[in-house]
Amino acid sequence: MGPFTLLSIESYGRGELVVCSEPSIFINGMRGFFDNSVLVSNLIEYLTDNRSTLVVDESHRDLANPVQFMNLWVGDLGTGSKVGILLALTVTFLIFSTPYPKKLLRGLERLLNKLLAEEKRPGPTPDLLMSRVIESHPDWDPELLRRLMKQIEGGR
Repeated sequence: MGPFTLLSIESYGRGELVVCSEPSIFINGMRGFFDNSVLVSNLIEYLTDNRSTLVVDESHRDLANPVQFMNLWVGDLGTGSKVGILLALTVTFLIFSTPYPKKLLRGLERLLNKLLAEEKRPGPTPDLLMSRVIESHPDWDPELLRRLMKQIEGGR
């Protein structure tokens, strides 16, 4: 390799090692400069011709590793944001992986039903209704009233 070599092909074991000293020639923004597009096309053609394996080393990239990316991103967050994200993740975990939120919702539903339910007072019995109607209307036929009451109640 020379002092300012852009690309070098070296024999390595049973294969070849291609070293590129300026990997930015591969990004889209550089394809239009000079003869970069021709160089990249020729290099890709050379690398893929009659080869079954191609290994690309990207360990030099800062954001190639998702863990490194998350560390950078989390490092830029303030303490309040970190606490908020942690709380949101905890609540999400509880909702989707435990039975407690469902139990809590059922309990709240029962409580609301009790609080919002109308107060039920026992109504007058059919016999009491009959005696009141006969008191108010003594000329009405009690037997006919009983049959009507049975029909209203659903019996015959």
